[in-house]
Amino acid sequence: MYAASRGLLTLAALLVAASLVVASVAQAQPAAEFYRGKTITLIVPADPGGSYDLHSRLIARHIGKRIPGEPAVVVQNMTGAGGLRAINYLYEKAPQDGSVLGMPVQENTLADVLGQSEARYKAADFNWIGRMAPGVDVIATWWTSGVRTIADATRAAVPLGSTGPASGTSLFPLLLNNLAGTKFDIIPGYKHTEMLLAIERGETYGAFTSLATLKTAYPTWIPNKRIHLLVAISPEPVAELAGIPDLLSLAKNQTDRRVFSIFATASAVGRSLLTTPGVPAERVVALRNAFEAMTKDPEFIADVGKTKAEFGPMPGAALQKLIVDSRDVPTQVLERARAAVRR
Repeated sequence: MYAASRGLLTLAALLVAASLVVASVAQAQPAAEFYRGKTITLIVPADPGGSYDLHSRLIARHIGKRIPGEPAVVVQNMTGAGGLRAINYLYEKAPQDGSVLGMPVQENTLADVLGQSEARYKAADFNWIGRMAPGVDVIATWWTSGVRTIADATRAAVPLGSTGPASGTSLFPLLLNNLAGTKFDIIPGYKHTEMLLAIERGETYGAFTSLATLKTAYPTWIPNKRIHLLVAISPEPVAELAGIPDLLSLAKNQTDRRVFSIFATASAVGRSLLTTPGVPAERVVALRNAFEAMTKDPEFIADVGKTKAEFGPMPGAALQKLIVDSRDVPTQVLERARAAVRR
């Protein structure tokens, strides 16, 4: 019986060793060979119709022919918890072989830095492939709300819809309440499209949303003065928002300015593409090269123009550095940032 047991243990050890060899061979598989005949899934953390979906579908239409092996690329919408459902899935459950891509909600790149318990990932561990466009966000209020400026929002409660605790729809109103004295009343439970419709229906006074979504999904609101833009969330001035205060201008001291800079990093990340941790380096390089080649392709650029999508690309290596560097802040500033988004 002892000999038989030893035989079974030996067989088990051989099977484990064989599986490790197979896994090693799969990891070493050339990119073209790996991707040939495959379908890449691109996870979008938002409903169809918004800017995340728009940019993801643009990529899906064009990037496959640039990747060695020319795989098909399909989009899968995975909504929930202000984007956390999708990014947690990408970190914890998605295959770590380069067959799954994602375009996370830009504010989700802050959640792990801020120590939010719902964020079961580290943004710097992902392999960042490239940026389609920076994501300029705004807080907008409906024209009949009586709230026309950020100063107005410091005088009385301003109900704003929210999609989830780790999304910008909660984080930025909380940040401004705690550091700039606003009185935004955050009302959770909305999907993003419902959140914007709620403004029109009078359920709320306004919302935190992207400038791109307003321009594409609600193109008449700004030119017809149906909304007031209270603040622009961007690490740099936005020409078309001249006269609208930017986030950093609301800082009352240098420490708070550093805090606001951390949050503005999300805008710099914008509509960016990533793949999971653990992907072989050769495939990461292949995906980054494909993305960069795509952004220079005249056919792709024409499609961007036709869809009126925001466009301001950044290569994957530079994007990865941006994410990593955003974590390098003094402890005092980080603690202030975490305190600023506590309810």
